[in-house]
Amino acid sequence: MPLTNFPNGTDQFFILTHTFGIDSAEVLAAVPVPFTGNVTGVRLVTGSVANCVAAYTVKIGSAGSTIVNAVSNAAAGKGVQEALTATTTAVTTAAGLVITRGDQGTDGDTTIGILLQRTA
Repeated sequence: MPLTNFPNGTDQFFILTHTFGIDSAEVLAAVPVPFTGNVTGVRLVTGSVANCVAAYTVKIGSAGSTIVNAVSNAAAGKGVQEALTATTTAVTTAAGLVITRGDQGTDGDTTIGILLQRTA
């Protein structure tokens, strides 16, 4: 769901979340645009099926900089939360973030959360 009425100012935090079902998918996550800020963390929670390991990629728009570059969750225990390493933290976009989950070894659901801080 897109965020609206995002107040002006700096040092404001918000989180984008998306739950992938059994099938791998790509999603465009809405951010209040134009947006300038930082990614302060990317977390992943494995859902109801253990061993659902997949590679996750987060990009700025469809052709922009890569924030998370094909990072796989390692623990993948049922209900386990783990961090995904971000390679880029600065974000400036007039579009959104594109989140992709690659093929997983065991079909299952996962939820990704991206914590963002607005800086301008």
